[in-house]
Formats: sequence, C-alpha cells, structure tokens
Amino acid sequence: MRVLVKFVSPMMKNGKVRKVGETLEMDATSAVLLAKKGNVVIPGYEIKQEQRTIEVDVLIPKEASK
Repeated sequence: MRVLVKFVSPMMKNGKVRKVGETLEMDATSAVLLAKKGNVVIPGYEIKQEQRTIEVDVLIPKEASK
C-alpha cells in the first residue's frame, strides 16, 4: 500500500533533501517508520500499536523412547 506523507522536518529521502511541508508518496511500511521517528506525518491516518496473538503449528521432536 502506498500513502502520501508530509515532511515535518528536513531530511534526505531518495537522494534529495525534502523540505518541511513537502509531500511524497511512499510505501506504508517506510512511512510508518519515518512517522514513528517524527520525520513525517501521514494525513488521514494514525499509528496505533496492537498486540496480536497468532497460532502456529510447530513440529517438536519426541523424546527417544528408552
């Protein structure tokens, strides 16, 4: 997914210095990482942490029978 971000501090991105207020389209993963650092905001979105539990199948060896 790609999102539009707005820079809130000057930084180098894609070989160009991005100015405060400049917007750029980028992938959502990169946008979230930059937003958590405080370099960009993602208009129309908020970052929320959720704890999720997933179930997986794990193959565990049986103990050798004696």
